[in-house]
Amino acid sequence: MGHCRKDICTIVLTNKCNLNCSYCWVSKIPHDFPKKVIDLEFAKRGILDYYKQTGSNYIGFFASGEPTLELDMMKEIVEYTKDLIGDIKVELQTNGVFNENVFEWISKNVNIIWVSADGPIEINDLNRKARNGIGSGIVIEKNIKKLIEYINTTDSKLLVGIRSTIGNFNVFKQKELIDYYYNLGIRAIYVDQICAEVSEEGTENKFLTGQVDSLIFAKEFYEAYEYAKNKGVFYGTIATMNFDEEVNVSCRSLIPMPHLTPDGIVSSCEMCYEEGSPLDVFVYGKWNKEKKLIDYDEEKINKIKSRTIDNLYECKECKFIKHCAGSCAGETVNETGSLYKKNDRLCSIVKYLGERIELNTGVYPHLHP
Repeated sequence: MGHCRKDICTIVLTNKCNLNCSYCWVSKIPHDFPKKVIDLEFAKRGILDYYKQTGSNYIGFFASGEPTLELDMMKEIVEYTKDLIGDIKVELQTNGVFNENVFEWISKNVNIIWVSADGPIEINDLNRKARNGIGSGIVIEKNIKKLIEYINTTDSKLLVGIRSTIGNFNVFKQKELIDYYYNLGIRAIYVDQICAEVSEEGTENKFLTGQVDSLIFAKEFYEAYEYAKNKGVFYGTIATMNFDEEVNVSCRSLIPMPHLTPDGIVSSCEMCYEEGSPLDVFVYGKWNKEKKLIDYDEEKINKIKSRTIDNLYECKECKFIKHCAGSCAGETVNETGSLYKKNDRLCSIVKYLGERIELNTGVYPHLHP
């Protein structure tokens, strides 16, 4: 489904996390860095502004850390949004490491859960460990099983999907990844390469240990895609998220759709959480605590909206431009320093897969998390 369809207000709850994943940029920050939680009044105001502007009833919880660590805050935000709108749709991105308390609440209050996990326990635990060095796979598997059992034994319409990170540790094991989650009851999986750290360094210094060559990723993804399709599993990645329909912009960050952060800013991109970041181009609002209002920057909004296929001059002649539109805007700015430059890494993946995966076959059932 064209990713710009994802008409959602995302609440970035906290930078606190219960894991220490080796490829996560947060793991590079000292453990005593200031822990932050979103201001509840800011979250409420952002949701109100978003609803008044769009009429959408869709909210999501995300974090540079783990959102379920702030369960009480999630509860308050959901109750406020229900009071404001009525019937709402709630999405949660989680690392899957949570207790019974959290399970009880999310099973009854969340519509879509994307669990970040990287395959069978022995593969997942290579990188996704707790602060004490113990792998997270056993707990993730237990919680997925409980969620699927809950779905199968109630009339719940809850969707549980997987969001996996792909590196050299699992790029050749994607079929095993599909089988593992299929056997747990999962039928929706998105996978993406290890993301380059957001930093001021040049592109050549941004790629992380474990990151896999883009063409290798594309070839192995395609084989896994065909395998998943034969098993009745939806299998996607950022490069294919617009293969189902023609688009003018690549993703929801360019609408822009809000991400409300613990730093009191409104960012259109989930890769940007603070002012002054190398991705500051996506920051278009700031919480005014005294006035209890969000100050929106119209100049920034217009800049964000300008990243359309008409302004991607390096991509003008590409036959896949209407199914890519420059692909992920955040990763492109991070890796090229520009909203409009071609991201060669993503471009190579789009072209390889675009030649092999049929386009315009009908709107995809799942939006990229």
